[in-house]
Amino acid sequence: MQATPEVRALQELLAEATGAVEKHLVYLLQAPELFGRAYGQYIGTRTNDLSIFSGVTHWRNQPERWTSNRQWGKTEFEPVADAIDAIFKERGLLK
Repeated sequence: MQATPEVRALQELLAEATGAVEKHLVYLLQAPELFGRAYGQYIGTRTNDLSIFSGVTHWRNQPERWTSNRQWGKTEFEPVADAIDAIFKERGLLK
């Protein structure tokens, strides 16, 4: 996840942020929060669940970069989804 353009954009924004935006960016970049958002998008990606994607689309369409980059674009997310697949396969959760 750290190598994705979305996370790099959040990190760049954090370097210049102050106040509430800074606090929110720190929260968004915490490992458990990153994984939680990625896992939700992963489930939507692997099941093609449009109700999950409505939330992803909502965030992606926000005008502020610190909000729109909290979720990944479809192309940028595929390596993240593949990494989650690998973790699950390693633990015997996927065939």
